[in-house]
Amino acid sequence: MCPNLKNMTLVGCKVTGSVVLTICHPRLSNLTIDKGDFIARTVNVVTPQLKNLSIVRYIGRFRVSAPELASLILRGPCPSRFSSTDGFPCLEKALIFIHGIEDLSSLYTSHIINLLEQLHYVKFLSLSMEIIQVLNLSVEIISRQPSPLANLESLTLLPKLNFGYNGKHKRVIVSTELK
Repeated sequence: MCPNLKNMTLVGCKVTGSVVLTICHPRLSNLTIDKGDFIARTVNVVTPQLKNLSIVRYIGRFRVSAPELASLILRGPCPSRFSSTDGFPCLEKALIFIHGIEDLSSLYTSHIINLLEQLHYVKFLSLSMEIIQVLNLSVEIISRQPSPLANLESLTLLPKLNFGYNGKHKRVIVSTELK
């Protein structure tokens, strides 16, 4: 073990031969997972001093125990599961940019609602329009529930990207009601 390790970046990791990858370090404060291929695998992150977590272009399930987490970035396709063991009580900022949701189904709605429920303490939140579009399909269901974002001070909506040849943003029509 590296007792003084504070920053870790994993790029292009692929887990084989095990269904669980555990990242456990008592002093780790910054963790980035980029292009991780964890299909049908669970990544456990157990880092009591983690302040910044960035998961980019990921596929898989994540279970995070990081009570000091202040900043969270999730960028990529919709995770199959993302959960916190402690609820992220110190979370200040979160950027959730989910793209590539081709089939806007109720499966994604439940994953996204679950994800937002994990962000109960966040103060500054940025969401991709794909998330809003998926939630818009279930307005009747979610409008009867209290907001999971009780401490939210600022919400930023990020444009839906068109990954086609012209590089223009797609237009998204959403509900006119905000709770």
